[in-house]
Amino acid sequence: MKKAIAIWIFFTLSVSAAHSQEADSLRRITMEFTDVALKEALDSIAAHFNLRMSYSDTKINSTRLISGSYSAKSQQDFLFQFLSDQGLNYTIIDDQIVVFPINTSQAIKITGRVTGVEDGAPVAFASISLPEVTKGTSTNEDGEFELDVAELPLQITVSHIAYEKRTIFIYDDHAPLDIQLNQAPRQLKELTVKSRRDKNAYYQLLKNARKLISDKRDEWLYGKAFYRQKSERQDRYTEIFEMFYDVKYTRNGIADWALQEGRYAFQNKDDYDVFLYNKNFTQLSRMFSLLQPETESYLLPFHPDAREMFELSLSDVIEYEGRHIAIINYVPFTSVGRPAARGQLYIDFETSEVFKMTGTFTDGRMSVIGFSDSESSWDN
Repeated sequence: MKKAIAIWIFFTLSVSAAHSQEADSLRRITMEFTDVALKEALDSIAAHFNLRMSYSDTKINSTRLISGSYSAKSQQDFLFQFLSDQGLNYTIIDDQIVVFPINTSQAIKITGRVTGVEDGAPVAFASISLPEVTKGTSTNEDGEFELDVAELPLQITVSHIAYEKRTIFIYDDHAPLDIQLNQAPRQLKELTVKSRRDKNAYYQLLKNARKLISDKRDEWLYGKAFYRQKSERQDRYTEIFEMFYDVKYTRNGIADWALQEGRYAFQNKDDYDVFLYNKNFTQLSRMFSLLQPETESYLLPFHPDAREMFELSLSDVIEYEGRHIAIINYVPFTSVGRPAARGQLYIDFETSEVFKMTGTFTDGRMSVIGFSDSESSWDN
């Protein structure tokens, strides 16, 4: 057996130049088309490489006739040669050759709506991101989003802490996307029931989380921030203002930021003066943090005396990326005589790490932002 291998290697190395050229021609991929529909040519190429061909008829005229002779040593070179001659480009995803027009440098707008599989309800403030790209957006209160991209196809990831993350491929922008997310697994019934019987556990978890935040409050972090402001006049929204920022922050709040992208829309501009307040991002990002700031003019749940100020209840326990996350409702006691937030906390049962905090202030005594007139209000 060893001798046979040695002979085979020697023979391969001793092959003549003529035989080498002949073998090279046999290894080449060669196809010729004469007045055939592009669709037929694509089907033939897909069959040759044992792959599926995927493309959008709205972007590619697959019925047009083509002619030409193409030859290359590799699958990659052949696809590039043939498709570029047709004004097309490609990418391979799993067992598919995804074909699309060569980018004309025109922005492509992707739109869609994210809902829950179980109830069909919109998933508000879900994150829409492009892997390996810093650009992204989030859904609005109705689960809707739009995103400008340079080219298609592409891959986006949709995530929300209360739902399972989902990655999808987008081949064209012909129609709005309908994206459905499954709720995060709720397989911790025993833990949930036990936790609901022990209200002291909520306050202890809150206390542990507060200590963890306090111990790391000066650690510098970098990330993304999203700010949305809506203006209302006489029960009718007239203005929406959205900004996306790169931010430098600690657990005590945002310290520095750089504006990356903004959107602004205004209705009834003939009736009202246009007002645009980018300064609110500066003000609100400094005012509100996870920890109770050094003021008693308004109250947040991570207050040293939270037990006397907020009633806590367990909404649910979910599994998120291998972690057990408690969703805790917090509501200020009626006896609290100051403006106080109400909302939800997402806290890791094991590590006490805070994943998310939502809060709403509805107390009319709270003068956080001034109003332009008596008929206007802002929702931040």
